[in-house]
Amino acid sequence: MYLKRLYKPGTAEIVGIKFARKPGNVQKFTQQFIDEFIGYGLLSLGKGVITMHAEGGDVNYKIISSPGYYCCFDGKRLAGEFEARDYVAANFAGQTSPDPQNPAGYKKDSFYLCELMEGGE
Repeated sequence: MYLKRLYKPGTAEIVGIKFARKPGNVQKFTQQFIDEFIGYGLLSLGKGVITMHAEGGDVNYKIISSPGYYCCFDGKRLAGEFEARDYVAANFAGQTSPDPQNPAGYKKDSFYLCELMEGGE
């Protein structure tokens, strides 16, 4: 996603955002990004939707998954690292992880995985 920050003339104060090009259908939003733009009043989070208040209108993203631990085999959300280890060992023992970047069979996502909602651009 390419956003352009809009500043109050002569200051470093962010007063708006606009998309430098069409927003993508799938986005990953970090907690830092969300915190920053909520602080400026340019983003809202509620009811499973992230809304970016951009020049030209709001853009809405449905949250597909939030930060946390997930099983690479079945995508199940897990409470933490110890539960993830136990879950994989109990349900997928001896199997090679389907995700080569996460050979333990579980992963920790540090972002909100979101999908552009229809009419959200």
